[in-house]
Amino acid sequence: MDERRRFGNQGEEEAARFLASLGYDILDTQWRSPFGEIDLVCLDRTEGEVVFVEVKTRQSLGSGYPEDSVTPQKLRHLEASAECFLEERNWSERLYRFDVIAISTLPGEQYNLVHLKGV
Repeated sequence: MDERRRFGNQGEEEAARFLASLGYDILDTQWRSPFGEIDLVCLDRTEGEVVFVEVKTRQSLGSGYPEDSVTPQKLRHLEASAECFLEERNWSERLYRFDVIAISTLPGEQYNLVHLKGV
């Protein structure tokens, strides 16, 4: 596994810990469909929603904040993948949403995590 993927996996693990601390159930990680990968699939028990989470982690802000890289095209792929996930489980009637977790780990600083709900 290359360093970039390893760094991304660490960000996804941190995001899963964060969401679990809020009471979310982690249903799946790195779930793949023909349209791409969903980093985390969770159940927000408070809201009763299935949550599809895109995690973006950066070591530098030279090319912008991590959440800036979640483009409309990325969201379309995420939505198509989410529909596959829901169909596969016969959950087409379930409420769902898309969240983004952006993590910055700048040198010499503690990491910063931002949770954007319902993007």
